Amino acid sequence: MRSQRKNNNEALAKFLSQSWGLCKLMRPKQWVKNGFVLAPLMFSGEFMDLEAVSRAMFAMFLFCVASSAVYIINDIHDIENDRRHPRKSKTRPLAAGIISIPAALTLLAVLYTVLVLSWFIAPKVMLVIIAYSVLNLAYTFKLKYLPVIDIFVIAIGFVLRVYAGAMAVGAP
Repeated sequence: MRSQRKNNNEALAKFLSQSWGLCKLMRPKQWVKNGFVLAPLMFSGEFMDLEAVSRAMFAMFLFCVASSAVYIINDIHDIENDRRHPRKSKTRPLAAGIISIPAALTLLAVLYTVLVLSWFIAPKVMLVIIAYSVLNLAYTFKLKYLPVIDIFVIAIGFVLRVYAGAMAVGAP
């Protein structure tokens, strides 16, 4: 009986650790940046229109999904460097060995499925998100190693967030 309880506790602990690791892999602390998607609500005067607010919130959600997908690809790409880094080796779930690459790829597939399906709901916003994703994939594989260019890429990411919000609420 104790052996069974111990096995159950270990299984639960592993499940919780991996669940927490998958959440951390998506970097929810970084989602705050996606608040820029909501800026056009204020500037267009649409912040009292419930439909406009819901479209903008959906666009912000999609940016959270897209940015999480980019972070997962970045973490897979940088896994060996992150393992050698004193801080990242402990805080990044892939580098720390909490999450396996197949588990990360499964989560990535789920995130991209959400984005593909969202094309049918918000195609204009998705065009901006595609641009954001392509830019950030280029950043992951090449642009982050180019001084000054890396800063411009990050800045453009914020502009694209605002632009997606404008597309969501129909602001000029």
